[in-house]
Amino acid sequence: MQRAISVVLLVAAAILCAATGAWGDEVPIPEPTAMAQRYYESGVLLWVISHLWALAVPAGILLSGLSAKFRTWAQPPGRPWPAALAIYVVLYSAAAFVFELPLSFYDGFVRPHAYGLSTETTGQWFANSLKSLIATTPSLHPIRLPGIVLTFVFLLGFYSLLKWSPRRWWLWAGAYMLPFIALLMLIVPVVIAPMFNRLEPIRDPALEAEVLRLAERAGVEGSRVYRLDLSRSSTTLTAYVNGLLGAKHIVLGDTTIDALDQRELMTVVGHELGHYVLGHRPELVLFLSGLLLATFFLVRITGEWCIRRYNRRFRFDRASDLASWPLMLVLMNFWLLVFAPAEMGFLRSREREADRFALEITRDNQAMATAILKFEERNLYVPRGSWFPDLWRATHPSAADRVEFANTYRPWESGQPLTYARYITE
Repeated sequence: MQRAISVVLLVAAAILCAATGAWGDEVPIPEPTAMAQRYYESGVLLWVISHLWALAVPAGILLSGLSAKFRTWAQPPGRPWPAALAIYVVLYSAAAFVFELPLSFYDGFVRPHAYGLSTETTGQWFANSLKSLIATTPSLHPIRLPGIVLTFVFLLGFYSLLKWSPRRWWLWAGAYMLPFIALLMLIVPVVIAPMFNRLEPIRDPALEAEVLRLAERAGVEGSRVYRLDLSRSSTTLTAYVNGLLGAKHIVLGDTTIDALDQRELMTVVGHELGHYVLGHRPELVLFLSGLLLATFFLVRITGEWCIRRYNRRFRFDRASDLASWPLMLVLMNFWLLVFAPAEMGFLRSREREADRFALEITRDNQAMATAILKFEERNLYVPRGSWFPDLWRATHPSAADRVEFANTYRPWESGQPLTYARYITE
């Protein structure tokens, strides 16, 4: 009798799963490979070392008196201040580049090659590093300024505000960051990324047509689809949607096109369209501007205390002195590290929204789950990381969490309203 009841229950479960589309559709979450686990754990250690190094390099330049010497060489009597600033930025950036080179080489060349994530030659890596020194990296975090050109533009406004309003410069600097970050986020993917990897029209007319149809359903009309020649330097996967002066660019890495089938690609495009349609980039600009406003306030308070106490060691007695730049960097990096969990939490929430948008526009749960797992496998993610390191460094929900969401989010099957129905046309 008990066996008969079990059979009946199994049959009923099978009928229910078939009716709801859940039978055979859910994608299991695999265990991480040994290599992915090593990559994750060594990445956590490298993250700690990198942030300590980001504090140590400007601190060393400051405490050694090197920054004061750069200021003296750059600003002799009679030289216009913008010219002196340009010379100081070149001297400081070159020195920081040299001090950071060993760690940068390990992080950007040795480690990716050891894990099969890079195809760059040594010559290509050094050439790209020099490009980064002049402009910036294509993967620039919106609130870090490694390139000479962008650092000069930023400091031209930053030190002008320090001179103009020594007490309230932090308030005006926060406002200044709003257009600066917005410009940065627009030009980096469209203008700077192609300096490192060639950006060209997509070669597959059928795929282009499918991507454009999806974009039109999301209300993103007049888009152009590009292929990023990522394989010349990396084996990782990437895609993004960006707009510059009214032009909308949907960019797929050639590695992404090769690794995913068309259904999976459409869910990736849907995710990136979600970021664009839901206004995540303007939201990020506002969030980061507010974050930097709070950071600048704390920098002013702690910076004034440091200058009062150590002005003889620093060889300057006011924040508006050009030689104060490494002190500002140390303090900004420290406070931004304190605020990192809030920033990462904000980013993860927007990634969840983009996942939801992708599911609602494609309704292809299985393809999205398998696409996430292919990204995980190729980029050496682990399904679930450790909560404390990920609190400080994870920009996305864990792969396991995203796959579980892709497996279970199906409001259309039960007649429930879609969260983003107003953005999507059939």
